[in-house]
Amino acid sequence: MGTSLSGLTPATTFDGLLKTSDNEPLDGTLKAISTGDGTDTMLELSTTALQIGGATGMYWDNTNKRLGINNTSPSAPLEVNGEIRSTSLIRLMIGGSNKVLMQNANTIINSPVSIGQATAPSARLHIKGSGTTSATTSLLVQNSAGTDMFKVTDDGATEFGTGGGLKINFRTITGAANSNKSIEISDATTYSTRNGHIFKTYDGTAYIEAMRINGITNPFVGIGETTPTARLHVKGSGNDNTTTSLLVQNSDGANILSINDDGNIGVNTTSASQKFVVQTSTTADGILLEDATNPLVSIGKWTDSSGFITLTQNGSAYARIQAAASYFNMPLNVGTLAV
Repeated sequence: MGTSLSGLTPATTFDGLLKTSDNEPLDGTLKAISTGDGTDTMLELSTTALQIGGATGMYWDNTNKRLGINNTSPSAPLEVNGEIRSTSLIRLMIGGSNKVLMQNANTIINSPVSIGQATAPSARLHIKGSGTTSATTSLLVQNSAGTDMFKVTDDGATEFGTGGGLKINFRTITGAANSNKSIEISDATTYSTRNGHIFKTYDGTAYIEAMRINGITNPFVGIGETTPTARLHVKGSGNDNTTTSLLVQNSDGANILSINDDGNIGVNTTSASQKFVVQTSTTADGILLEDATNPLVSIGKWTDSSGFITLTQNGSAYARIQAAASYFNMPLNVGTLAV
């Protein structure tokens, strides 16, 4: 004889009705619900809970209003012990707003995300590492073959690629495969290199070397030269006056100094026709040879546009040679000059 779910005193057998497995009224203990012939169903019931499919099935905590799947003691409104799968999509909403949408092709997150951070994220993606040294990694990006493409370790270093890639640690950029290939920028050292660097430009087809810096043994800079032999070694692009190896201009773009690839040097001109040419436009321009206190020899342009050479001693002109005339403020000795 069984007892119906109403908890009535067992006076009559109700065949075909659901009953508790022990034919006793419901209490705080889960009891299997049986058919009238005594066969237990997958349903278990108590005065405070409902369970379907046993401990690995679905459990409803009516006291705290919590649902557990494969979990008989849920600590949240919904707690799942295991995988959650969907054949179409999974949508998470808060306050009527979409926060996470997971589909077969992509996942859309419409709110800041925190990884390893217990408090609210301070950025769209906030990642907190598990350590403070290079032994642990905060962020790792790999390609489909499992090769590291981008890596951020917890000591603050950032690595790009493997093998010949780059490693950036605070103010130092290092070759991933060779720590001697590095660029360091710091408070004490504005710019320093180790074992040399090559700087190239791209013309749309190939990379062309523009400048190189040798290493510690020979700290030379080469422009157009792959094996510099001086602190600054400039190699021109030609061997005549149509190309220039060195050009210095002022802020207005006016030419100050030029060295053409034929070896001619020009001051105020880029078309020097002799080994050393000074282009002058006023009497103040020219060439001046002086000692520590006074001028000695002046070569330049006179007011009548003729050239002149002036010899000076103790600040006073003693001789001036011009195209039109020559002036001498000193005795003249005509004869053999003893050297």
